[in-house]
Amino acid sequence: MSRAINLYNALETLVPRSTLWRMGRFLYLGARRELKNAPTINGEYAAIGQVLARCPVDQPIVLCDIGANFGHWSLEALEHAPRDASKIDIHLFEPAPDQRARLEANMQRVQTGEMGIHVHNLALAETQGELPFAVTGSESGNSALVPASATGDQATIKVPVSTLDDFMSAQGLKDVLFAKVDTEGNDFNVVLGAQAAFKSKSIAIMQIEYNWRWLEFGHFLRKVFEFVTPYGYRIGKLTGKGVEFYKDWHPELDRMIETNFVIVDASRMHLIDGLEYDFSNANVSQPTSGTK
Repeated sequence: MSRAINLYNALETLVPRSTLWRMGRFLYLGARRELKNAPTINGEYAAIGQVLARCPVDQPIVLCDIGANFGHWSLEALEHAPRDASKIDIHLFEPAPDQRARLEANMQRVQTGEMGIHVHNLALAETQGELPFAVTGSESGNSALVPASATGDQATIKVPVSTLDDFMSAQGLKDVLFAKVDTEGNDFNVVLGAQAAFKSKSIAIMQIEYNWRWLEFGHFLRKVFEFVTPYGYRIGKLTGKGVEFYKDWHPELDRMIETNFVIVDASRMHLIDGLEYDFSNANVSQPTSGTK
């Protein structure tokens, strides 16, 4: 029996296994910078503020808030962006009726000047048409498209669905600076529906939320690396201490713990700070000597 197992068995004679489990999970999540997925502390708000601050003030900016819910991300972007807000054009996507009504009310108070704020009754995915959408409550942020594998008596409505590629084409959008995606497990389908935009580098940065709900759609983070890296994009994990960029996928990244990743056009890495990370032989994430 190894020393590690002997040490653990000795600990379990002194401390209940459930306590050791909670302590170990706390330390593991803390070391991964994944203790709490709240935008004020996980790097989400810091990332969009930094990106907007580094764009030329007179340059028109297009943002997409996909799975906008009540619009908190967009409001934060506008409030803390140290640039001329009238040059920012925002497209917000929310198919849940009650959430969309509140979203529209929230965004009305900031529609001033030349700024365009557009709320769309639309879900984004890999295909066009109509799909079942589960509404989990008027105050919930968990309403989502229903995966094809879902079973049971879940109450759903039908919502219009498009791809980001088709939406950008219909709207005449040539370049999206930042697309935030939070669609409760459907995020990789949104990525798949933006293949033409990635191929033409028409998206500078896309942020995706990653969690266990990806499994319901049959997706893993590994698929993101395989899909976007051939188009010249880098993938980084948002944390409260900055972005950790990974050149290659590693199994430790696919733990289904809720966090957010950014997909960044390699030619526009200057828009967001980050360090290059890699995994040691002990499967420990650590910074390398290079940056970004």
